[in-house]
Amino acid sequence: MSEQNGASRIDRIERALDLLIDDHVQFREEHKLLLAAQVVLTDRLDRLTLRVDKLAEQGARTDERLEKLGARTDERLKELAALGARTDERLKELAALGARTDERLKELAALGGRTDERLNALITVVDGLVRKQS
Repeated sequence: MSEQNGASRIDRIERALDLLIDDHVQFREEHKLLLAAQVVLTDRLDRLTLRVDKLAEQGARTDERLEKLGARTDERLKELAALGARTDERLKELAALGARTDERLKELAALGGRTDERLNALITVVDGLVRKQS
């Protein structure tokens, strides 16, 4: 029986070894697949890193351009505010000139009325002289 027991023990050991060998072969195949996947992922990560770097550069350039644009816009707004203030001053001057023009027109209308009165008086005098001579 010890021979049979020894043989069965050897059979069990051989089956265990066969299982270990099969598992090892399967492990090696899976390991190869994992290594291939790692190479692919590393390549993709490298390309992604390059894209992120390019995006960061573009973002920096965009930020720089926006800052320049903001500075130019601020300058233009200051110039526009100064022009608005000058326009307000000119409008006030124009309003003052308009008021003076209105006053002068009133004066001219009054003078025109007096001129009409004097002209009518002159006509009356001339008319009277002409009737006396006729």
